[in-house]
Amino acid sequence: CDVVVSEKGRLKIIYSAADAFGIRSIDFNCLSKERKINIAKFPRPVTKSVSEYELMIRDLSLVPGDVVRYRLEATDADPVSGGTGVSEEYIIEVFSYELEHEKIEQSLAELNQKFLEMLAKQMEAKDYLLKGDKDKSLQAEKDVDAMASEQIKNFDKILERMMDDPLASASSYADYESIKESMDYLQKDKIKPALERLSGKDPAASSGLQEEIIAELERISILGENVYERQKMEDAVSSARDMRDASLDL
Repeated sequence: CDVVVSEKGRLKIIYSAADAFGIRSIDFNCLSKERKINIAKFPRPVTKSVSEYELMIRDLSLVPGDVVRYRLEATDADPVSGGTGVSEEYIIEVFSYELEHEKIEQSLAELNQKFLEMLAKQMEAKDYLLKGDKDKSLQAEKDVDAMASEQIKNFDKILERMMDDPLASASSYADYESIKESMDYLQKDKIKPALERLSGKDPAASSGLQEEIIAELERISILGENVYERQKMEDAVSSARDMRDASLDL
């Protein structure tokens, strides 16, 4: 059947073949690469074979982005004419989970940087308020609000991608989901009310909220960085394990 596999994955082939004269061999033929791999050979021809074979994708020298056609070919034992029976053609599409995982981690690193930028902007809004410049404090708080909206939107996209990432740990996903929920709360219960107070008759009343926003952004920034570093460590351990397994397969 048509499949999408990782470049380091395995393709499990379950097949059934039958021939009145008997079957001598069964081959996997990667038509797009003009590469054949013998998956079964019978010193004594058999009239029927039902079995399975696990093919390593790396044995086909495929890389992420490759889309190739393949089929199975059974050679019979007819002493006169001989012949080869073929299966339907199917598609293998090679997808790099490792590459997608790296892209997700890069996006998360960028989000962590955005938290620091939000923190700096929020501290700027607080400084302007302390200096009595209500208008500049209000504008800086509006910038923080816009940045929060963008962070929440980007987190939604990344969490959706992480759901399909087998290399992302469940704990990392849960932590990032918690960070996104904290951002929702921060914007709704702290940033929006701070904007309302800054726009009102008593802007100084927003001072306490601004301090709370700063504290929460500091907490989120530290948590985001810790989760990111933990995931990188888990990746390193996983890579070492893959290298060990690959050496055992040789």
